[in-house]
Amino acid sequence: MAAASPAASAAPGGGDTSAVAAATGRSDACGAKGCGSATVTWGEKKLPNITMSVKDTKCDGKTVGIQLQVEGFNENRWGGPVHWLPSGWTCHDGYKRFPNLHFEARWKIRSVRAVVYAKNGGGQNPTLYGGNRADNPYT
Repeated sequence: MAAASPAASAAPGGGDTSAVAAATGRSDACGAKGCGSATVTWGEKKLPNITMSVKDTKCDGKTVGIQLQVEGFNENRWGGPVHWLPSGWTCHDGYKRFPNLHFEARWKIRSVRAVVYAKNGGGQNPTLYGGNRADNPYT
């Protein structure tokens, strides 16, 4: 889903003051073993409010998690920590939310992407489901 455009509104009373609503972006990732999303509030070099959620869609007892990947310009990239479903959380519990997260970089943020991780067991690497890239309207 594309990022929303900032919206401006004039102050009552005919003044020249305007308030700009914060632009947000969203990335959704889904596969046979898990689904999740990340919603961010955009800044040029920071994401002051991030909310992620993830759920187990296979019900096979394997844990799933979600990660936010941030891409800048000139090869700048960051992969955040994977937020795993807590022990005992099952597919019947629905989505687990991870609110009030944030990120700050020394470089301009170009886009974000959610990635769902699904553990396979037996020491195998997890299965990854990459989401759409949401572009930063400020860069």
